[in-house]
Amino acid sequence: LYVYWEHLGLMYDPVYKARWQQKRQWYKRQGILTVEDGGGPKGILVTTQDDERGGIDAEAIGRLIQDIFGV
Repeated sequence: LYVYWEHLGLMYDPVYKARWQQKRQWYKRQGILTVEDGGGPKGILVTTQDDERGGIDAEAIGRLIQDIFGV
């Protein structure tokens, strides 16, 4: 099982957001689907992103890791 993890730190930037949408479609074409979609034949795409203040929620990321990896 391959897990691809993308942290989206600049989603407020329209250029960054547009590039991310293109990259997400690329992942989908490669058979790598989001964890919400149940993953794909070639892997699972996990995304996290900064909050509105530019920080991260370490507890939420920890829960996500536990949910995905069971650790």
